[in-house]
Amino acid sequence: MKRWLSFAFGFCFCALIVGVLAWKATNSSGITTTEEYYQKIRNGLAEINLPKSNDQNLINAAPDSLSNFIHYRSGVQISTANKNALRSAEQNAWNDSKRVDAATLAQIMTDMAVERIPTLSDSEITAITESLRGFNAPDLPESFQRGRLMVKLRASGQGRMPANEFSQELTKMRNGDIQNKVAQNLIYVSVSNEVNRRIDTIRKADPEFFGGTQSEMTPMQALLLAYSVVADDDLAFNRVELEQRMQNQYRLGSQSGNRTFPAPNGHKAYGDNGYRYSAPVSIILNDASVARFLTLVQERGR
Repeated sequence: MKRWLSFAFGFCFCALIVGVLAWKATNSSGITTTEEYYQKIRNGLAEINLPKSNDQNLINAAPDSLSNFIHYRSGVQISTANKNALRSAEQNAWNDSKRVDAATLAQIMTDMAVERIPTLSDSEITAITESLRGFNAPDLPESFQRGRLMVKLRASGQGRMPANEFSQELTKMRNGDIQNKVAQNLIYVSVSNEVNRRIDTIRKADPEFFGGTQSEMTPMQALLLAYSVVADDDLAFNRVELEQRMQNQYRLGSQSGNRTFPAPNGHKAYGDNGYRYSAPVSIILNDASVARFLTLVQERGR
């Protein structure tokens, strides 16, 4: 049970978050590693024009901005219908001053996992397993292909297990194990811890992101946090910086011997077959799931 909870955490938007590097590595400007990391997060967040007031023009434009950000990083596209729903939900949140806090977001994520896992088809379980095996390409070196015998539930390498075993256990969860109330309670506790950790990192990087509140989120902020955890994308780096990181990864992968690592051209950094980290984001954040998420955020906001 304990081993399998790590997968459930990942599937319901709450997998173990890679912690912020805490040690200091002072460079010539005196900036520490942690401070540099926070700046990279600010650079990423700066690309999303989330509303900071009840300005109709800002609210109308924000869903496209958020959708574009998620799409270029992971390939996931928010549908027009969901962008319209997101626009309406955001407007309602500003009009009614209703937000969701970290505890509410964690409960929504947990409830969605409990709802979603029993509906998985065999083909979806196969696709989830394939995605979590990691990045793949026809010219992927043999040493990296061998690594794909295992699934990796987090970019940090946590939650490794044989792919065939993972598929079998996910099938068991779909067929009834997820209904265990003890497991659901443990999932919620872990979700809450990890949601708070991610929120705390963003708040330290950009104190104004949550408008001066501890962690109260509008629907757009909540969806961004959900994406962040699903994809294990810490939101760091703007588009140019992220492309540079992928190029660096390509050069590093091609350094040993005569092997040639696949170039990042045409690949996304995150999401299905992500170059930096592969996760089944298109299944977890499909149209129906995003619509359900927005409904729950509105219903439970206060």
